[in-house]
Order: sequence, then C-alpha cells, then structure tokens
Amino acid sequence: MSRSMKLRSQRGVTLIESLIAILLFSIGVLAIIGMYANAVAISTDAQYRLEATNHAHRILNRMLAEANYAGAAELAASLENYVHNPETDGPCDFGGDESEHDAVKQWAESIMKAGSGLPGVKSSFLQITFDSDANNLVTVTVCWQAPSDKEPRRETVAMNINSVM
Repeated sequence: MSRSMKLRSQRGVTLIESLIAILLFSIGVLAIIGMYANAVAISTDAQYRLEATNHAHRILNRMLAEANYAGAAELAASLENYVHNPETDGPCDFGGDESEHDAVKQWAESIMKAGSGLPGVKSSFLQITFDSDANNLVTVTVCWQAPSDKEPRRETVAMNINSVM
C-alpha cells in the first residue's frame, strides 16, 4: 500500500476522535450538573425538616414551661388544653377541634404566615395529640408542601411530659 493510500484511509479519524471526546466530556458535565441539582434538593428538604422540627420543639417547650405540675390529674388536664386537630383523615389531613389555647393559636399562626420557613402550610397540616395512658405522651406533627411536591411532607416530634419529683 502506498503512502498516499494510508493517508487517505486515515482521513477524518482525528475529527471522529475529537467528537467522541467532546461527547464524553459533555456527558461528564451533565452528570455533575445532575448531582448538583440533587444536592440542592436534598439540602432544601433538610432545611424544611429542620424548620418543622424547630416549630414542633417551640410548642413543646412552651407546654413544658406552662404545664400545671401540681399533680398527675392537673398535669394531664393542662396538657389536654393543647390538643389541636386530633383526628387524622389521612396523611397530613388532620381535623377535629382546634385548640383554644392562646399559645397554640399563636404557634399555628406563626407557622402558617409567610416567612415561617415552611411552604404551603395550612391549618389542617398541624396536629398536637396527647395520650395520658402513654405516660403523658405529646405528639406534634407539622406538615408542609413545597410547590414541587406532589404530596405533603411531615415531621413528627414526640415527648413525654411528666412531673418532676
């Protein structure tokens, strides 16, 4: 085979190699962008969970501070006043009587207003339950729904509140 025949058979190989290299580089860049988008989504979800946990702990701390520790019956009665939307109609679909306690009203209003750190919170997304038979177990559930969420998300915090002896 002559030298000119070898050169003709090699024509375009460099172009093909370059295009393959660009393709592989582009796939790598797209993978990095995808990982970054996933990291942002996970970080946002973690931020919302942190905000919901902080809201739940805020009302639990208020309950701890304001509970009547004179006796077991008094403690149970004072904690019962905080119960809010005790019935569950489905995930993050709470109903029943809303609490008339000022602390719970302020707590619920502060979460539902803009700037609370949680998107899409409404009254039926907040629940406080109390079970005196379970050693005064108070359970606080806070739900939220970001615009990109198909279903509401929730965070539940539980605490036993008992008298100090």
